[in-house]
Amino acid sequence: MVKILDLKVPPVAQFLVCAVLMWTLSATYTGGAFVLPGAAAAFAVCAVLGGGIGIAGVAAFRRHSTTVDPTAPDKTKAVVTDSIYRYSRNPMYLALVVTLAGWALFLQNAAALAVLPVFVVYMTQYQIKPEERVLQARFGPDYDEYMATVRRWV
Repeated sequence: MVKILDLKVPPVAQFLVCAVLMWTLSATYTGGAFVLPGAAAAFAVCAVLGGGIGIAGVAAFRRHSTTVDPTAPDKTKAVVTDSIYRYSRNPMYLALVVTLAGWALFLQNAAALAVLPVFVVYMTQYQIKPEERVLQARFGPDYDEYMATVRRWV
């Protein structure tokens, strides 16, 4: 893979690009439209759920006085394994996916939904895997054990 992209595009920027792409695709490819009663409510639920997951992840990092800067995993001071990190190694990124899923449901278009796996693959390849390499080098067996017991996404 192209290593030049590793840790270069902040996840929030990736999220925004995908959200705009979803909107553009839904407006362009109307053949993918579907009707979802309660689409606005589904989006609201996903946005609240995603926001809660993200806040829980940030709060746990803050409690452990470690960085939340996704472009500088080398500044990490601790392996956080409590709170939401017992269920996902990447709850802040999971929060973005959940929110994007809600946005896709709100847009009611299959083309918008198709962006979700693209976001997940990109995040996994160019954000999460490079972070994991840094954390494994920095924390060794502690991080290896954490990786063996907690899934990358959910």
